[in-house]
Amino acid sequence: MWRFSKERNVKQRTCSHLCEVLGEAYEEARIPSMLTDQKLVWLDGVRAVWDGARLWSRYGREWHAPSWFTKLLPPDLSLDGELWVGRNLFDYTSGICRSSRHDEWEHVKYMIFDTPSMPNASVEDRWALLAERFPIVHSNDTQSVHAPGVYMVGYEACTCQAHLDTILQRILALDGEGVMLRRPKSVYEYKRSKCLYKLKPTLDAEARVVAYEKGQNRITGLVGSLVCDTLSDPPRRFRVGSGLTDALRKHPPEIGSVISFQYGGISPGGQPRFSRG
Repeated sequence: MWRFSKERNVKQRTCSHLCEVLGEAYEEARIPSMLTDQKLVWLDGVRAVWDGARLWSRYGREWHAPSWFTKLLPPDLSLDGELWVGRNLFDYTSGICRSSRHDEWEHVKYMIFDTPSMPNASVEDRWALLAERFPIVHSNDTQSVHAPGVYMVGYEACTCQAHLDTILQRILALDGEGVMLRRPKSVYEYKRSKCLYKLKPTLDAEARVVAYEKGQNRITGLVGSLVCDTLSDPPRRFRVGSGLTDALRKHPPEIGSVISFQYGGISPGGQPRFSRG
């Protein structure tokens, strides 16, 4: 159900709470036994899996890195990580990965957070192997990260809810997105997992609906996404497509109406990121 209220700037945080994305639902009771992975702590990169010869996206698209870059990666070990340039540079990093601008790969670092090469080994054993072969970098140690290069993203044990809150606030102060939690002794899984939790703040704001985009495939004939303008001055245009029910797609909010939506941060261009209805 859409909520209508007084206009507020998109950068005004009307509420903040923890939610999960891609992992299983967050369960507070399990926090004391979890390990805090720094994957989303301060990275804002492009997912990439190294198979020993080539880099692949999450959806099976090859990232055509220059040969001098791939020579930095081990031929005997598969890796799961992100290609990263710097904070708030996701669009720039994605552009490098999708283009043939090989000279710009000199700005890219490959940040490792796991290895598929040990499918039956515990996460502790996998991380121990990675720590033997690659330098470890934590969220407060970005000065030691040089491009091009290959690094292991650091982690720490989470002892209680208060400890998790402290870690999360530290990360948010560094403009990070959130934290990943992994169950001790868990094995590697390249899918949604009950052993992997992603915690990040979700913010609420309002925006004005200015147009509709048509739906495709299953939602052909319905609204695919709402084209919206933020209530800031000047307004920033973005789209809300996730989180829309079929009923809302059939009877969307009127053009010109103000809707509430959720988002996960602001892009360098001022647009809400990860927006959903």
